[in-house]
Amino acid sequence: MFFEFVASFPYGDKVGHAGLFGFLTLVAIIGLRFSRFTLGKLPIYYGGILVSLFVIGEELSQAFIPSRTFDFMDLAADFVGIVVAIGVAHFMRQHLVKNEKICSTK
Repeated sequence: MFFEFVASFPYGDKVGHAGLFGFLTLVAIIGLRFSRFTLGKLPIYYGGILVSLFVIGEELSQAFIPSRTFDFMDLAADFVGIVVAIGVAHFMRQHLVKNEKICSTK
């Protein structure tokens, strides 16, 4: 029933990928208390790295499973969701989270 609903609108599968992995990324970042490091001026959240590694492994593994197919556009949609979630997390950390106990000291 859910898959029929998703298939009923254009690019529903890709929107689902972006939403699912974006949500997973946001949960991971919050669960890790917004832990991050910086690369130059760019904040890199550990939750985003973990989900990115999972996504790459999961999508690439589909190339070796006969009943599944690798789709580069699925991978791209996953990363769109991840990047949007990282932006939301950064906004939350900067503007909404006032309690230092919620965020790591990094």
